[in-house]
Amino acid sequence: GSSPSIEVPRQIAAGVFEGGDELSVVIDRIAGEHDVRSKQGTWGVLTLDLLTRRQSFEAALLAALAPFYNKQFYKR
Repeated sequence: GSSPSIEVPRQIAAGVFEGGDELSVVIDRIAGEHDVRSKQGTWGVLTLDLLTRRQSFEAALLAALAPFYNKQFYKR
């Protein structure tokens, strides 16, 4: 399984790839908040909390477990 993906705005990507900052530093600066990664995460900031960091991990876990709880489609 994998988590959902989202397009990262240019100003955030540039802060990471060109500025050399960690995503957490860039998103805190862009959002005007502190410690976003421990709260809603970048997902929450970019989706206005429609999908939070925690929910994105939950979706990834559920996708990874699909072969175990829906065995009829994953027979070998």
